[in-house]
Amino acid sequence: MTSHDKAKSILKKYLQGKCSDSEKEIVEAWYRDHVDQPLPELRAVEDQETGDRILAELRRRLRLGGQAPVVRMPSRRRWAGYAAACVLFLGLGTGVWWMSRQRHGDGQAGQAVVLQQANDIGPGGNKAVLTLANGSKIILDSAAAGLIARQGASSIVQRSNGRLEYQSSAHNNSGTSSDGIYNSLSTPAGGQYQLVLPDGTKVWLNALTTIRYPSSFTGADRVVQVDGEAYFEVAKDEGRPFRVTARDISVEVLGTAFNINCYNDEPSIRTSLLQGAVRLVKGNARLALRPGEQAQTVDHGVPELVPDADVEKAIAWKNGSFSFDNDNIQSIMRQLAKWYGVDIRYQGEPTHTIFGGTMRRTLSLQQVLSALSKYDVHFQLEGRTLVVMP
Repeated sequence: MTSHDKAKSILKKYLQGKCSDSEKEIVEAWYRDHVDQPLPELRAVEDQETGDRILAELRRRLRLGGQAPVVRMPSRRRWAGYAAACVLFLGLGTGVWWMSRQRHGDGQAGQAVVLQQANDIGPGGNKAVLTLANGSKIILDSAAAGLIARQGASSIVQRSNGRLEYQSSAHNNSGTSSDGIYNSLSTPAGGQYQLVLPDGTKVWLNALTTIRYPSSFTGADRVVQVDGEAYFEVAKDEGRPFRVTARDISVEVLGTAFNINCYNDEPSIRTSLLQGAVRLVKGNARLALRPGEQAQTVDHGVPELVPDADVEKAIAWKNGSFSFDNDNIQSIMRQLAKWYGVDIRYQGEPTHTIFGGTMRRTLSLQQVLSALSKYDVHFQLEGRTLVVMP
């Protein structure tokens, strides 16, 4: 029996109330972990009605004290073409079932649906390099937790959970920096890191991202520079606006949460607003965003609103997931290249479109490729070169 058939069989048993305790735990653990994420298209399963029945049954059985848990269900447009989406945890071979078995410590990883292969590449993790004002570099993933440096008025503290904190002991509002000291934090391919700036602003860095910032904010505004992708939760300070410069645009905020994707290999710069308000500035052009909106800047043009933008998808990486929704294979491969540190090579014309799906970034590369291969696209891993074939 294939993993896909086994998934269907377990879900059918779940609907009939015939699951074993371990099978019931797997299904319900998947629901709790993934129901608030976009659900994948599965071409080979029956129909939308089946998926609706499964989710309804999961909701009914997971009621706590007579009340259903609070969940955010996908919009109806996400169901277009979807079928029995709960099979994600098994049927797509994404390794979610394998992860569940590992998490519960049953010690039977060898019996998982998705097995690690000899020629495989593990997921990325917390890796970054801190560059101090004098040019010296500190590799954070090998540095011990605790105080690692002092820069001007700030102490730099490394936490054990992949986070770097600047603890500022003095402020100067004279409009000029007391030190003129700038640091930068860079993540490699397969790296991510968190940063707490001296003003308390929290920053999440995706792979292949660099942020440059002063060791203390002492002027009339707070300015940082980003290359790559970063998510910001800006500390409110109405007297000193916060500004992010990315390539040739500037994002101005007072206190808000937003994501900016400004990789050089992406066709546009995208800014997605989760909370608060931001204003994009490029030359004489101005564009204000409201929560739930996204702007893009294409080919050095002016910022424009993206219709029907999905800002939750934009920050899936920050929440530990890949989220694909009507993405072409090139877009998906760019994400995988950054997270798994591989080079991409195409054989033939890549024309595939992945219509929908969400996978955890803790999966190995082979597990992700196994899921994507359901869309009639084939892969061959040659060392750290991933060959994409029709």
